[in-house]
Amino acid sequence: MKKNIIVIILAILSCFAISPSASVKVVHNTRKEIDVCMGKIQLTLVRTWGGDEEEDENKFFKFPWDMVVDNKGTVYICDESNHRIQVFDENGKYLRTLGRRGNGPTDLLNPNALAFDIQGNLVISDSMNFRVQLLRPEGKYFDSFKCGNTRISSIKTAHKKNEILMYSHMKTFVSRKLLYVFDKKGKIIREIGEYVDDSKEPGEASGISFTLDENDDIYTVHSSAPYLLKYSYSGDILLLITFETPYEFQKIQIDSINKSVIFEKGKKSFGGSTPAIDSVGRIFVVGPNKKITEEKRKPLSANSISKRGSGATYFIPPMDYGKTDLYRLLVFNPSGKIIAAAPLSVYLNKIYIHNDRLFLIDTFRAMCIYEYKMTFK
Repeated sequence: MKKNIIVIILAILSCFAISPSASVKVVHNTRKEIDVCMGKIQLTLVRTWGGDEEEDENKFFKFPWDMVVDNKGTVYICDESNHRIQVFDENGKYLRTLGRRGNGPTDLLNPNALAFDIQGNLVISDSMNFRVQLLRPEGKYFDSFKCGNTRISSIKTAHKKNEILMYSHMKTFVSRKLLYVFDKKGKIIREIGEYVDDSKEPGEASGISFTLDENDDIYTVHSSAPYLLKYSYSGDILLLITFETPYEFQKIQIDSINKSVIFEKGKKSFGGSTPAIDSVGRIFVVGPNKKITEEKRKPLSANSISKRGSGATYFIPPMDYGKTDLYRLLVFNPSGKIIAAAPLSVYLNKIYIHNDRLFLIDTFRAMCIYEYKMTFK
């Protein structure tokens, strides 16, 4: 009898455990609320970095994958298939090149992500050398460590700790762990969250994008579901932000045991691009402006879209080269409620924010970066 009572109690407790935790705030944003906020942020194009018309080889990029800007306005751009980091001042004047193709110290092979550590050093995903390199801002070698035989997809650093956060699509697909936290020597300190995707092959599985705010809270976006998830630095879920899309909204629930969300099996759609957080805690993400047809979902080699070639192959939806009305920018307050939105007219893969500037990175098609000045109304 006593044994049966214990079993019943454990069953009841487990039921509570998989329900949304009382400490997790869930904020839903309807299409109507988003539409009302359209036009409350204005984007004014300042300049375009790179592109097919660029004649200066220092400014012509082959797969610009990532970027960072320091507190002096110096811009560092991951020029992935040129195997280098290009450095410019805030006005776009070329300053220097970091790295060259190779596998020695300061050499790079397809660098695809970078960040600053708390000392101001560059932390670079030297992806096809399967390592992380640390360089001084002027390019001097500082340190490096191997990270297995897995290509890193994105990399961030904690603002308050000397630690590095990584997402690797292949590693995450196999292990089902969402993010990994490393120390500066490459030792895994802990894992954050669970990866939920019912795909059978990595190439079919959805990707994850993430960023950190100034308090080191972590924001993740799933490319196939319209939500943002906020974690504490220790990995606890703090906030779930959902937003309705132009097509049927996916059902999402929190799994507080595994510290993740679960979305409706077998149903996938465009969710969002890389999240970004500004200095006052506003949350930016690119969401869908219209439904993407099945034909446009079929994969195609990226170098068949580029006008000038790249020497590498990536797979992306075969959307038209040039302008588009597929996306819109969504801006949420720190509590997760929509406060502004604006239509976008270009293709992009990632966004980055520095002060009042929004950078839209088009890695594959135009191979350029659009810089906009943001004004809130």
